[in-house]
Amino acid sequence: RRRRKRRARMATTRKKRTKRIRKRRMATTRERRTKKEKKEKKPIPVICEVLEVSSIPKKDKLKLCQVKTSADGEPIQIVTSAPNVVAGKKYIMAPPGVKTMTGIEVAEAKVGGVDSFGMFMGPKDLGFPTDVLDENFAVQMDDAAEAGGPWGYEEALKAHQDREKAAAAAKDSEAKK
Repeated sequence: RRRRKRRARMATTRKKRTKRIRKRRMATTRERRTKKEKKEKKPIPVICEVLEVSSIPKKDKLKLCQVKTSADGEPIQIVTSAPNVVAGKKYIMAPPGVKTMTGIEVAEAKVGGVDSFGMFMGPKDLGFPTDVLDENFAVQMDDAAEAGGPWGYEEALKAHQDREKAAAAAKDSEAKK
């Protein structure tokens, strides 16, 4: 009798143990799925084209920019204090929901009394070194870059060097005149 009871107890504990293990496995796969879904939905910084830049009344350093993040997208407005942002150029911007390398969570906010739906990214925000790119400026891309397209440090650095060469050539041609 004792042996039978003992075997029966062991069998039930094995069943319970396997049920617990199965539940844990199912829970971890559910967690993995939800983590993957969250990762997929997270927005990322994109290249945008600045359509229009205007100053904000009573705010000396702030500018209101109308930007387009894709060829067929609606223009959105971003308030910035970056001194190098001008109309017709392309920059890297972060839509709401992006967390920068400096720990800033980009969100829709009122800046200077005006709604802002994103942020222009500086080299520090993107994790780029600031030895060549100025940390106070927004990262400007090449004019041929596609709005909403891919970007990287090499492309930003090349665009910066091309602008410097063009400025030096223009300065030399003025000096010759």
